[in-house]
Amino acid sequence: MPVVIALVVSTAWIVQFIGSPDRAEAGDCLAIAEFTDDADVETVDCADPSANVKVGVKLDSAADRCPGPNYDELVLEGEAGYKLCLMLHVSAGDCLANLDQSTTKGYETVPCGDPSAQAEVLEIVEGDPDAQEACAQAGGDVMGYPEPPRSLCMRAPRTA
Repeated sequence: MPVVIALVVSTAWIVQFIGSPDRAEAGDCLAIAEFTDDADVETVDCADPSANVKVGVKLDSAADRCPGPNYDELVLEGEAGYKLCLMLHVSAGDCLANLDQSTTKGYETVPCGDPSAQAEVLEIVEGDPDAQEACAQAGGDVMGYPEPPRSLCMRAPRTA
């Protein structure tokens, strides 16, 4: 019986360790249900529907600053505390809820007609953190990230 218990405990530890953000690197996706001090953060495959943010930059120190104002910051403490600078993980055509600071809920993709939808992603411009012209042509405003250089063209969702 102790072997079974040890196996269950070690399997649970491995699953927790693999999904832990402690090993997250730039380009990895995370699922964050709530933005709170004790948030449950899990590293997930970027194709997973629960993936709502992507690591743009991993900073060596929790005191370092993210390279721009649009990143969410996740400070991981431990032996060598560090900070993850997070970008929205979205696709063109997605509509998003929970973007404002009136809630601690994690970002959520919702149908564009949903009353909770606050923004619609019109276009994603890779390689340009300030795609003002492209976003203006698409009819939206830019939300830019310097590292990796990427702009999200967004607008308020159209109501039916």
